[in-house]
Amino acid sequence: MSNIKKDYEELVELRKQFSQAIEELEKNEYVEQYLDLINKETALILNEKQLYIELKMDEYVGCNHVWAEIENTDGRQGCLRCGLDESIMDRPDHGILLLELTEDERIMAAILNTGMYNKGIHVNCKCNLKEGMELFKELETNNPDTDDETLSKLFCIANEMKKRR
Repeated sequence: MSNIKKDYEELVELRKQFSQAIEELEKNEYVEQYLDLINKETALILNEKQLYIELKMDEYVGCNHVWAEIENTDGRQGCLRCGLDESIMDRPDHGILLLELTEDERIMAAILNTGMYNKGIHVNCKCNLKEGMELFKELETNNPDTDDETLSKLFCIANEMKKRR
C-alpha cells in the first residue's frame, strides 16, 4: 500500500474519532448551551454587519458631497463630508481580490461602481482626505449656517494655511 493511501486512511480514521468525540460532547448540557449561544452570537454578528453596510450605503448615497482632489492620486477625488473615496478604484486588487479590501472600501467600491450618489460640489484644492475631512468638519461645526459653496472657499483658505505651517 502506498504511503499516500495509508496517510489518507489514518486521517479518515482520526477525523471519525474526532467526530464521535464531538457528538458525545454535544450531549452535555453545558456544551449544548455554549453551542446555542455561539449560534445566536453568530446570527447577531451577521445582522450587525448587514445593518452597518446599510448605514454606510445610506451615508454615502444621501450625502451632499463636497469633493476635493486627493493628494498623491491621479486626480481622484474624495468627499470631505462622508469620506467617499474615488481612489479606491485605483487599488490594484480592486475587482480582483475584493477580500483584500476593508468592509468600508468594498461599500465605497459598490457605490462608486453603480454611480448611486449625489454629485455635489467640487472644491478647487488638493488635500489629504483624512486631514481634509477633519478640517472640513471643524469648519462646518464653527460655521453652522454657512452654505457649502462658502464652506468650500473657507476650506481652501484654511487648507492652504495649514500646508504653509
